[in-house]
Amino acid sequence: MPPPQGNDYGVDLKSIKWNWPLVRRFLPDLPILKWLPKYSLLDLQSDITAGLAVGLMVVPQALAYANIAGLPNEYGLYSSFMGCFVYMFLGSSKDVTLGPTAIMSLMTDSVAQPRTYGVNYAIALTFISGLTQLIMSIFHL
Repeated sequence: MPPPQGNDYGVDLKSIKWNWPLVRRFLPDLPILKWLPKYSLLDLQSDITAGLAVGLMVVPQALAYANIAGLPNEYGLYSSFMGCFVYMFLGSSKDVTLGPTAIMSLMTDSVAQPRTYGVNYAIALTFISGLTQLIMSIFHL
C-alpha cells in the first residue's frame, strides 16, 4: 500500500479488508464509530465544561478512595482517569459509574489487603475483573 499523499490521512473503515474474524465481528459495535462522525463544536464545548467539572470533583475523590483501599494515591488517580479514557471508546451509556467508588475501595482493601501484601494483589484483582467484563461484553451477557 503506498504512503498517503499530502493531507490524505483519512481512513475509510468500510474499504479496509479485515482478515481477523474478531475485528470484523466487533469493530462495527464500537460506540465511538457511531457518535464521532456526528460530533460538533457545540458538543466539544459542552464536553470541555463537563470534563472540567468532573476533573475538579474526581481528583480529591480518587485520592480518598485510594487511601480507603490501602493503595498509594497515584493508583487512585490512574483509576479515575483511565476509566473515563477507555469509556470514551467503548462506552455507550451516559448513566454508568466510572472510576473508583467507596464500595469498590472497601472490597479491594478487604480482598487484596494491599497494606499487608503490597499492590500486586490489587493489580491482579483489577486485571481479573477487567478480563471478566471483557468476556461478558464479547458474549453480550
